[in-house]
Amino acid sequence: MEFIPSFDEQKKINDIYKIYAGQYSLLRLTPTMVIKNNIDANGSLRFLVEANGLINYADMQPGGANGVTLPAVLLSCDETMPVNIKFYMVTNARGDRRFSIERIKNKVQEQVFSIDDMLYFGVHRQPNGEKQLFLLDLSRNFPSDRLLGEYFGKDADQLAVALEQLKPRLAAVIHGGPYKNKKGVGAIKPKDAGDTFEWVMGLETNNDRGADYHGLIEYKTKRSETRNTLFTVRPHFDGTPVAEYEPNDRNRVSAMQRLYGYESDKHPGQKSLYVTIGDELRPANHHGFFLAVDYDAKRVNLMHKEKEGGKEKSVVVAYWPMAELKDALAKKHPSTLWIVAVTVKQGSETEIAEFKFTHVSYTRTPQFSTFLSMIERGVVTYDWRGYTTPYGAYQGKNHGNAWRINPKYTSELFGVAKELEL
Repeated sequence: MEFIPSFDEQKKINDIYKIYAGQYSLLRLTPTMVIKNNIDANGSLRFLVEANGLINYADMQPGGANGVTLPAVLLSCDETMPVNIKFYMVTNARGDRRFSIERIKNKVQEQVFSIDDMLYFGVHRQPNGEKQLFLLDLSRNFPSDRLLGEYFGKDADQLAVALEQLKPRLAAVIHGGPYKNKKGVGAIKPKDAGDTFEWVMGLETNNDRGADYHGLIEYKTKRSETRNTLFTVRPHFDGTPVAEYEPNDRNRVSAMQRLYGYESDKHPGQKSLYVTIGDELRPANHHGFFLAVDYDAKRVNLMHKEKEGGKEKSVVVAYWPMAELKDALAKKHPSTLWIVAVTVKQGSETEIAEFKFTHVSYTRTPQFSTFLSMIERGVVTYDWRGYTTPYGAYQGKNHGNAWRINPKYTSELFGVAKELEL
């Protein structure tokens, strides 16, 4: 079941992200959930609680008596309410993983929750170091700014602290200038404004470093434009038909194209594989490929539908560990200060160019939970682009396979750029 937030609910998710940058899970309440209180523990919720070490369904025995009850907290309006959430496995052949929310019927009767409300689950580390499961309602009784600030604490968000530390220096730079091009005389090159800004901020240019400020915030002297390509990261093939066909891992991207490619007029005599791959309901291609998020194995699978004995089955042909996708997303899109640079004076062989920095806006690193949910909704897709020879030595070209996002949803993943008041 997909839990897609409404426009107003998404705005509240973005508001939470300003103070809580952790992973989260969403759940849309249905009448059955309230009546039976025997709620399916969807993959994102299992990933949330298991990745934080709160429970592990794999260690449970079937039956409600063998479940684990977590003391959680409900953030509602201007108060916190203790609430127990029990995780357990059903005694059936599948061993369905379920959970229940203490007194959920009463909470609906008391209008704390309501049918069709979207619940938000997260895990917050308390001052004593212990992790606590929390939940709130995005549709009604949303917690006040005061409550959110008190619960998460002013020091919980290192990025907010770093921004406050940067503001005095940023204000001095924005209200000062113009500044001479750091490199000296010569025509302006694409990197000159950025290098000059970092130099003015007291940061030496170094292409090997991480984010510019305390490893938390990156400086970029371009406006944040609509994004299409998110990042590129090579898939794994161990245990797949591609690995069985090609023992050398270095050749497996080409082997994938050889095994599953097709003839095309653009590359005659070659095996081409140029496809966009979405989720199973919205595959975005006619070649049987789709993406599937596997929360239990903690990876995203590239699946292929095949026929065997007259029956259709889905086979994993490649995959990406979630940890690698999360690292790649954070590395490619760190929390960023976008600086608007205006050229005040052009450079030449005898003249030094000058820049004025006029505005600064800020975007955060996208939350990985949102990225995964967008794969499940077909909003984030994967493009495979390449061709190779049909046999013998691999000869051809790979154009850089990439994760991409529908431009209409970039603000949902990255948040709207917020201009800093300096």
